[in-house]
Amino acid sequence: MIPELRTQFNQRFMPEKYAALLALLEQRSGATADFRIAETPVFMRVEQLEEMVAAGADLTAALMDNPASLAAARRAIPA
Repeated sequence: MIPELRTQFNQRFMPEKYAALLALLEQRSGATADFRIAETPVFMRVEQLEEMVAAGADLTAALMDNPASLAAARRAIPA
């Protein structure tokens, strides 16, 4: 996390902007979120983000290459 960017964001936070964000999300998705939307984004260095991307790709590949995992996913997700 880059603390300076988070501090700047928090200092500029306004409830009106948060309400506008919720309205935009609802308009674009056609659904109302049944959970609280994160008000503060996570500011990360590119290197950290790239690590997360690589880890996600590795996890996805491991799951996709595992027949038992795919079968369990298919049973868990409704048609």
